[in-house]
Amino acid sequence: MTYYRLVCEVCGYCSVTDGTNPNLIEYKRAKIQKEIPKLDDKTGKTVKATWINLPKKFKCPKCGRLISPRKYKEPEVNDKTKNVNEQSLDSGSQGGFERS
Repeated sequence: MTYYRLVCEVCGYCSVTDGTNPNLIEYKRAKIQKEIPKLDDKTGKTVKATWINLPKKFKCPKCGRLISPRKYKEPEVNDKTKNVNEQSLDSGSQGGFERS
């Protein structure tokens, strides 16, 4: 399952969703024309224009500005039994200073 992360830099809204969040309002965006239609010299026929699809954007539920979704790995379950800091306090650097 693909998850998306939505972060608003203006108000600080942060959310992780799989796309089924009912609070999200998608902002409709038009396609952009990449090349204009032109006449092919060899065949004499018109070559159709090419278009670019823009990425989806959503309105922030807090402030209403546009935010872009970013693909996010599946959230990891925090295992309370696993020790995150396996190093002892006596070895290595602490806060950028070496212990003597």
